[in-house]
Amino acid sequence: MKAVLTRAAVGDLADIARHIGRDSVPAARRFTAALERRALAIGRNPRMFPFAEGLEDLRIRRRLYRDYLIFFVGDEGRVEILRIVHGARDWKAVLERSDPN
Repeated sequence: MKAVLTRAAVGDLADIARHIGRDSVPAARRFTAALERRALAIGRNPRMFPFAEGLEDLRIRRRLYRDYLIFFVGDEGRVEILRIVHGARDWKAVLERSDPN
């Protein structure tokens, strides 16, 4: 199964890189590359990750990588990575205002 990043998720990765890059550009590149790999790897077995609390009806699942939550939808054929959000943020509010593409 293939996993793809939405525009919002790509923007999240860019924001994360900018934030970490204030201290170290090489560290930002390494971390965001690892985060993206984890996100895309979801496509191999998306059902192993739980539904996001309170979003079960929307079928939104989440994967944790370090302090970041990777939110996605999809089980059959294609997985869409919706957002990548630091766990300390109000992730429900971020998801509510997300552009699906």
